[in-house]
Amino acid sequence: ARALAQRCGLPVLPASSGPVTLEEAEAFLSGLGKNGAVVLKAVAGGGGRGMRVARSVAELRAAYPRCQSEARAAFGNGDGYVEELFGRARHVEIQILGDGDGNVVQLGERECSIQRRHQKIVEIAPCPSLSARVRARLAADALRLAQEVKYRSAGTFEFLVDADASSSGEASYAFIEANPRLQVEHTITEEVLGIDLVRAQLAIADGATLRDLQLAQEQVATPRGFALQLRVNTEIMTADGGARPTGGAIAALSLPSGPGVRVDSAAYAGMHTHPGFDSLLAKLVVHSTGTFADAVTRASRALSELEIEGLATNVPFLKRLLGDPRFLANRIDTAFVEENAADLVHEDEAAAVSTVDPSAPAPHAPRAGAKVDRDDPLAV
Repeated sequence: ARALAQRCGLPVLPASSGPVTLEEAEAFLSGLGKNGAVVLKAVAGGGGRGMRVARSVAELRAAYPRCQSEARAAFGNGDGYVEELFGRARHVEIQILGDGDGNVVQLGERECSIQRRHQKIVEIAPCPSLSARVRARLAADALRLAQEVKYRSAGTFEFLVDADASSSGEASYAFIEANPRLQVEHTITEEVLGIDLVRAQLAIADGATLRDLQLAQEQVATPRGFALQLRVNTEIMTADGGARPTGGAIAALSLPSGPGVRVDSAAYAGMHTHPGFDSLLAKLVVHSTGTFADAVTRASRALSELEIEGLATNVPFLKRLLGDPRFLANRIDTAFVEENAADLVHEDEAAAVSTVDPSAPAPHAPRAGAKVDRDDPLAV
């Protein structure tokens, strides 16, 4: 994807041309000068795994084996490459659909700057602080890449945008990667556009064209209002901006509902989770046809209605995040959580849940109705 972006004339960050040894990574960092910094990334990676920032040779030497180990465990390939660190940036991605015949459509952007350990935890559509000019440039670049390869299916093209000038039409940006799949956060694009991306993806796989689906560019509506997705994870946030995985059995679960509220989850009372697996428990999605502030208010109310008993989650952190005036003003970048964790995390809460035993049985929870005999093949 990076090579394609360069051929198409898109701005990209200086990076190694392929996998690097530690010595090669050190040489790359040294070549950036006194204040240079790099990001180590897994060649086969995604989702923030096998990824670390290094601002010195010492940090690079410490990060390199950890990135290798993470990448090997997650992807079966420990190779990594280095890329110059952008600085203060927003993470903005463009949703694409293509039918394989050179027909592609862009479905707007998503703001993914709220991250921990380079993994997204809150996404917004559309980005409240992106200028119309920058939005148009990102969309045009994504379309150019998709058309060049006659892209087929759903996909996402991701960029870093200067956080200090994103509302300016002249903000700098750089292409970073393409994800040839449906993203976790596709939900918020569905909400603001009223398009079922999963259905569209399956229809294209079955031979449908964008015209067949009435999804040519001129047929795509303007986004209505704003949508947020909150990733409810089985983890507790730490004061340094990291996360500590938790696990256990869900003793009780009550999900929010109502207009503009959607929850995508397979969780249920009695379900056991394990800290050795992905921590995502539920996606809480809200949509408002009003302002961004209206959408945040709806998200806060939905979070207050969410009840999970039996294991610790990041819900307290998400509540504080939504109540932070800087988040409400969309004054954020990819380092926001790390730099403001002390304001968003209470250490007493972390201490209270750090002793949770993931292997402990679920506490008894009263139940209503008849009990189903699991050994009865006729039980429903």
